[in-house]
Amino acid sequence: MAAPVLVIGAARSGIAGARLLNQNGYDVILTDMKEVPEKNELEQEGIRVYDGGHPEFLKNTDYLFVVKNPGIPYRAPLVKYFVEAGVPVYTEIETAYRIAKTLNTRR
Repeated sequence: MAAPVLVIGAARSGIAGARLLNQNGYDVILTDMKEVPEKNELEQEGIRVYDGGHPEFLKNTDYLFVVKNPGIPYRAPLVKYFVEAGVPVYTEIETAYRIAKTLNTRR
């Protein structure tokens, strides 16, 4: 299995991004400070969901990259941790662009 991707923020765009990544073969972990109402549905799709806060153990994984909601500042502790660790951090829009670009080159 490929290295996982961490999606921080489960607002509408975070969930859509997690699903897009999952549908394109990525091992997706989604985390949010709040409860994620769609948690069971997302987990049935193969996305691991950690809500109600960001567990510390999420820092113990080597991620291919991290996706953050544009509303989450880079100074937010979890995002800052990954930036300082040298893990690529993209917004959901950048991620969608990268996947669309990859799909376009497959044609």
